[in-house]
Amino acid sequence: MTWKFDTDTQIHDVGGGAFDAHLTHRWSIGPVPNGGYSSAPAISAMLQATDRDVPLSVTTHFYKPTTPDTDARIETEIHRAGRTAAYASADLLQDGVARSRLTGVLGTLPPAGSPTRLMPEPIAIPSPDGCVARDPAVQGARMTLLDHVDVRLEPAALEMADGRADRPISFGGWVRFEDERPPDPLALTLFADAFPPPILMVEPSAGWVPTIELTVHVRRRPVDGWIRAECRTVDVHDRLLIEEIRLWDESDALVAQGRQLAMLLTRD
Repeated sequence: MTWKFDTDTQIHDVGGGAFDAHLTHRWSIGPVPNGGYSSAPAISAMLQATDRDVPLSVTTHFYKPTTPDTDARIETEIHRAGRTAAYASADLLQDGVARSRLTGVLGTLPPAGSPTRLMPEPIAIPSPDGCVARDPAVQGARMTLLDHVDVRLEPAALEMADGRADRPISFGGWVRFEDERPPDPLALTLFADAFPPPILMVEPSAGWVPTIELTVHVRRRPVDGWIRAECRTVDVHDRLLIEEIRLWDESDALVAQGRQLAMLLTRD
């Protein structure tokens, strides 16, 4: 079966460490392709260039918004390749302009279900059927991303949106592909940027929260099924904020965690 995510993130090796890709409008928030989506082809390019299969740690610096339905060139560079890990970077360009730069540690992981020495327990939230689909109206924008990614929030997140929060700015939820594509390490880098910023649930004047930098650590291979998430805004100062996310699979294994620096822009 051909999955939509794989089709819309495919890359073509054009030699010399460069790859071509095409970014579509189908994974956007408002007019801009989601950062987790636009980073996926560049991550794939680094994996192919280094002959590794898991992005163990990837940091993306977002210079400028990407343009939907436009070709992209990805230029990779391998900085070091060892037996355990390879270190590489990738520049994503459109119309000759650098839109983002990624630096990554690429490697491999044992099969899902392998023994673990230490791991945080997943948060306790209702099942996906007991949660509510992410509502684009919270940000007042069309979100084609949600046509392809099923994002559900625990009811407590809606209470926060009503101004009745009595706890830190955090909530839990679930995510999977609408076409039920099995989750894998590359999908986890998308899911880490698929939830609404928790600050939007308690700050009525907030509008756009563009990501400046996003780091995702892939810790384990996920089993098939839903991915459970805990999203937190941990620091807000001078129009900048830090968000954290942790992702568990249906076996209760922590499969990824992320942290991002974002801007807090008001609707005014």
